[in-house]
Amino acid sequence: MIFMKKKQTRLHFEGLLQKKKLPIVILDEQWHALFPKGKPSIIVSLEKKLNDLVKLQGRYVSEIKELKTAKKGLMNGIVANMEVDNSPEGKKKEKKLDKSQKLIVDINEKLKEVDNELADIPYQIKEANENLIVEGMNICYEKMSDNTKQIKELDEKIITMRDELKRMVIEKQEMEEENARIYSYMHDILGSEVIELFDQYYSKHKR
Repeated sequence: MIFMKKKQTRLHFEGLLQKKKLPIVILDEQWHALFPKGKPSIIVSLEKKLNDLVKLQGRYVSEIKELKTAKKGLMNGIVANMEVDNSPEGKKKEKKLDKSQKLIVDINEKLKEVDNELADIPYQIKEANENLIVEGMNICYEKMSDNTKQIKELDEKIITMRDELKRMVIEKQEMEEENARIYSYMHDILGSEVIELFDQYYSKHKR
């Protein structure tokens, strides 16, 4: 029953998140700060999946850039060797042109392949990012719920301690006032010289 409830909650929020433009949270320091005592294994696993996709996207982008650079170099070489004839040098240029053209065909096929792979990556990243966020928010809200419960308990303890502190302050004041009354009365009937002797005696023997 709990599993079904969590699954329904996840589907509900994933539907809401699809309408929003979200940052890639593994690149956000504030995201990592949500887990100061360490991340649950599910978060670590989802982060790895997302991180692998981001790296894969970067690798495909770099590969496309390298292929386009190589293709440009071959095209420039073809233009430079366009003039061919039946001379040994001309035949050499012709072979080089044929080789370059075949390489360009191979590069075009590879570019098409990598482009196709890359086209789906942003959607995979978006889905992985949303799954990570939903799971992270579930964990964070459970933590906030636990914190709220403990905050309530601490509030109750603070109120009890505050009442106890007030009682202790009143009790302390009453005892101080009683001491002052006793000391004042004895001082009046015995005088300062006798009281001073009592003070000296009790300061030494009644610690």
